[in-house]
Amino acid sequence: ILSNLEDGCMVKLVDDLTGASLRSVDLKNSSVTLDLAGHILSGADGVYALDIVGGSLTITDSSAAGTGEIAGAPAVKVGLGAIVTLESGKLSGTGYGVEVNGANAEFIMEDGAVSGTDKAVYVELGSAEIHGGTIDGVSEDVGVKSVALEGIKVNISGGSFAHAVPADQCADGYMPSKVDANGRYGVEPKVEPVAMAQDALG
Repeated sequence: ILSNLEDGCMVKLVDDLTGASLRSVDLKNSSVTLDLAGHILSGADGVYALDIVGGSLTITDSSAAGTGEIAGAPAVKVGLGAIVTLESGKLSGTGYGVEVNGANAEFIMEDGAVSGTDKAVYVELGSAEIHGGTIDGVSEDVGVKSVALEGIKVNISGGSFAHAVPADQCADGYMPSKVDANGRYGVEPKVEPVAMAQDALG
């Protein structure tokens, strides 16, 4: 459903699609939008529902009820040279909700929800930017192969998390926030200390 599309195309689901295995879908440097429209795109047992290489894919859900979902193991894999942006909808994975694994692969989360029975988002190679939405993992919300490896980057500047956000995953200018009244975690802007007037005057 995502092959051989022109740049700027939108694909809108009109029914649930089960047992899908959209693997190694090459968008060929095109920018495409997938509107779940309240439907479920689910992968065959034990495989990705959606595996993107190359190009840019934006996932959204235009339904009023917000029931659009991609489910798989994991739900979405972001591969070589691909950029996947989640604007709304749910990505639910067995193991990982989203796996980022490829040179110059990038996952951007603006809103929506990502969950996994292990990690919600796992970065093997590439980057993840989280600006908003709900992230729920079991062992970790966002996991990385190793922060010491080149080519791996996580920047979190917003969102609601099941676990405390590690300081090294915060975007520049942000720091982990304390748990809120709902038992959720997030990040907040850093506040630089202001020198007392007498200190400034010496």
